[in-house]
Amino acid sequence: MIELYYNPKDTRYIFLLHDNKTIKEKQFNKRSRKYEEKDVPEIIALENHLNRIPDYMFIPSFSGIPKPVCFLEKRRIGERIIYYCLTGLWKEIKDWCREKGIDCRGIYNLTDFDNPDKQADKYLCCTDFRDSLEDFKQYIDNWGLNLDLRDYQYEAVWKILHYKQSMSQLATRAGKTLVAYCVFRYMLEHGAHNCLMVVPSISLVKQGVEDMNEYQEFFTTEAIWAEGEYCSGANLTIGTFQSLVKRCTKGKYNTKNKHYNPQFFDKFDVICIDECHKGDCESIKQIMAQPFIKNAKLIFGFSGTLPDRNTIESYGCQSLMGPCIQDISTMELVNAGYLAKPVIHQIRLKYESDLTNSYIKYGEYLCSNYVLKDGKKILLPKEERDMTMIHKKELPIVLKDARAKVLQKTLTKEQYKDMLVDMCKASGANLLVLEQMIAEHSQKKLETIYELLFTNSRSNGIVFAHNESYVDFLQEQIQARFPGRNVYKIKGSTTDKKRLKIIEEMNKNDKDAILVASFGTVATGLTFKNIDYAIFAQSFKSAIINSQAIGRGLLLTESKNEFHLYDIIDIFPTECLKKQGDSKTKLYREKKFEYTIEHK
Repeated sequence: MIELYYNPKDTRYIFLLHDNKTIKEKQFNKRSRKYEEKDVPEIIALENHLNRIPDYMFIPSFSGIPKPVCFLEKRRIGERIIYYCLTGLWKEIKDWCREKGIDCRGIYNLTDFDNPDKQADKYLCCTDFRDSLEDFKQYIDNWGLNLDLRDYQYEAVWKILHYKQSMSQLATRAGKTLVAYCVFRYMLEHGAHNCLMVVPSISLVKQGVEDMNEYQEFFTTEAIWAEGEYCSGANLTIGTFQSLVKRCTKGKYNTKNKHYNPQFFDKFDVICIDECHKGDCESIKQIMAQPFIKNAKLIFGFSGTLPDRNTIESYGCQSLMGPCIQDISTMELVNAGYLAKPVIHQIRLKYESDLTNSYIKYGEYLCSNYVLKDGKKILLPKEERDMTMIHKKELPIVLKDARAKVLQKTLTKEQYKDMLVDMCKASGANLLVLEQMIAEHSQKKLETIYELLFTNSRSNGIVFAHNESYVDFLQEQIQARFPGRNVYKIKGSTTDKKRLKIIEEMNKNDKDAILVASFGTVATGLTFKNIDYAIFAQSFKSAIINSQAIGRGLLLTESKNEFHLYDIIDIFPTECLKKQGDSKTKLYREKKFEYTIEHK
């Protein structure tokens, strides 16, 4: 049996007491090299479930000692060992105990520790919100908002108001800002004082302020970013992770930066974290570790794609934000007639010509050592730079000797290529990078992109890439190939002002506009009104980023009820990118997207 307790003076943590019962659990026997069932104390099994070693610590190139990320901590108090964790993990613990058939009781108030008649305090994790869904709908309708809520949006707000901490997985374009508006307004009308919304980018700060006012002017809003507007009487603050964290962290050498003001957060009792799947990032952790969290009435988060269950990332998000209480998928909204239907065309480019020279050229660069001056890498002259190859490098002695043997014809070029491939393989991710570099220089890929852009010449589209240098290259090549079309570019270094101007120009164009963009800057948050198709020019494994990139084009319009995505996968003999393509088709199946695979 496991019992859960909490301290009413600080509800951020729950404490676990246990008896000596055991359960059967499979454990790896190093001698027999097999998994065997053993009797393990229930609390140790739970500890094994929550405290995981990150996958990267198992790769050959990892030089340290593998250590687990600990979500369940323990401390000896007298003769007892007390286990404890952040309150947000309460449902994960209860669900795990239910699956294992373990009796899990609580959560109890610690002041009733020795009281045999103790009762679980349901209000630790749940609020006292008790309105029926129908009564709640009527309450919202009485506001007379300028935009009608959809049925699932009423229910999303209603569910959030039931839990003190929660995450909601809402598909891109589900109307998360409108849901947040309703939660904030209801809380302010029922005793809350100040609301905080944390978003990942400046464009989302501006968009959030505009949207909140568009629904109906109710809030006095403060925008926090590098050039934001400050308002001393604000009851709603919208700010970026990066700007807000400056108020609770000191600068270099422990000196205070000019924004340092931890007391800034004390006024907030309702907190919303947008894109809460980034809960493991340091800025969110620091914000959520501030003392004001103890007095929060409601903490909730949104994400289009939360991390998979039973992963370190999932536990990290839950520990800070609480459990996921609802999941509204893209296909649910498509089938309900709210979003355009995504149609995926995965195009697999197989390279049958001899790639030995390409493997050697880019393999040598990856396996070479940086040339340093005063401890810094030396940049190549601009005319010698090629995509991501921008630094001066020198071959290690082993490769110099091998190259000499190739010239002496005691080693074939094919053997030298295999040697470079093995070196890239041994270094971990370098083999994938090698394939990506070859793909970036592929004329076959470029011609395929041209063909797709020509086929879709009467509509607007986005060409997604990962490396900024490849974004630059594609924009130049596409503009040269299609001089009569508007070809724009957005990457990390593009200023926010220029980004908004490009979006405005694209929204005005009915056809022929092409945006070449990096996944990192455009896949999350930016809103486009008339995007009909997209091309993934570079493969990107992250399910979260791929899903968000697809969401950029799902706005349903009078002229569009389908959104076409062309997912280009380069197939090389080493097959790293092919594995990414396979993993993406798995994602498409899980999301129930329609997809086809074409070989070229």
